[in-house]
Order: sequence, then structure tokens, then C-alpha cells
Amino acid sequence: MEKKRIYKFLSLTLFLAGIILLINSKSNITGAVIGVAVSSTINSFIGIIFILISGLLFLAGEEKGKKDLEIFISRAAIERSQKDSRVRHETRRFVAEIERIAANPEARPQELIGKFHVSPRGRSGGGIRVAWHYDKENNRLYIDDLLYHITEKKYVDDWTKKATSRTIKINDYSAGGYEAFQHRL
Repeated sequence: MEKKRIYKFLSLTLFLAGIILLINSKSNITGAVIGVAVSSTINSFIGIIFILISGLLFLAGEEKGKKDLEIFISRAAIERSQKDSRVRHETRRFVAEIERIAANPEARPQELIGKFHVSPRGRSGGGIRVAWHYDKENNRLYIDDLLYHITEKKYVDDWTKKATSRTIKINDYSAGGYEAFQHRL
């Protein structure tokens, strides 16, 4: 993200310098102020070059910042989707929630439990939740677990209690491994 800002700053600086040189080629404003006269054709040529380089820098900065979001799902979540009948029954809703998270991981409403981000239950959510974390630097979303409420405050497998007491950690899911998420469970 820092590189993108540098590219934008350089792009803007060169663009402004190019515009000033183009204006200067039509009316010698720098020569009148500084007292140095430069050929108007040289000013035009250099101004156009600066504007073109500015455009290339801007596009390069945009390309650097545009890495597609990669989504990974833990093997533990895959196992739960295969073994837990409630998760199997709610597969479509879990996939829809993962897609909502993937649309904008930083802005998606969430609850922080331990080090995990947990999706909101919502009124029509039926108690399903997705535990996840986001690696902003590499633009990777990791789906750690697929959860649901057994009671109002108790998750399946006492997950909330384990996550807040740090009995379950992100490293535990990492040790089990992740697979690329194919928008299906």
C-alpha cells in the first residue's frame, strides 16, 4: 500500500510539472519570473513526456495495488462441513456469508473473539457464524472455522470459550493447513 502512495505522489508531481511546462511553452511564465528563457518547443516536448510518464506511473501504482483476493479455508472447517449435519444443511448460507466477507474483509461487520474475526449473526442468520482472519499485506482471507450457536451465547464445541481463553489459536488452524476456497464446501 505504501508503494501505491509513492507511485501516486510521483505521478501527480510529474503531471503538474508537465502541465506547467506546457503552459510555459505558450506564455513564458518561468522566463519572466526567473529570467531564463527556454525554447517553447522544448518546453512542450518535455511537458508531454512528463504527462505520459505520469500516466504510466499512475497505472503501475494501480497494478501494484490490484492483487486479487485469495481465499483459503482451513482443513478443520472442511472437516466440520463434512461431519456436522447442521453445517452440511446450511452450506449455502455459509458460502454466502464467506462471499460477503470476501467482498470487503475490512468493512464487513464483525465481532472479535480472541484473535478471530467472527461474522455477525444477524436477525435472519439462524445462528450461523464464520470465524476468519485477513492478511491485508498479501490480500488473503483465511476461513478458520464454520460455527453456529447451540444456545444464545454458546457456540458449537464451546468454541467461544476456547477462543477467548486462547485454547484455540489461529496457529492451530494454520498447523492443520488451508486449501484454496472454491466457493463450495
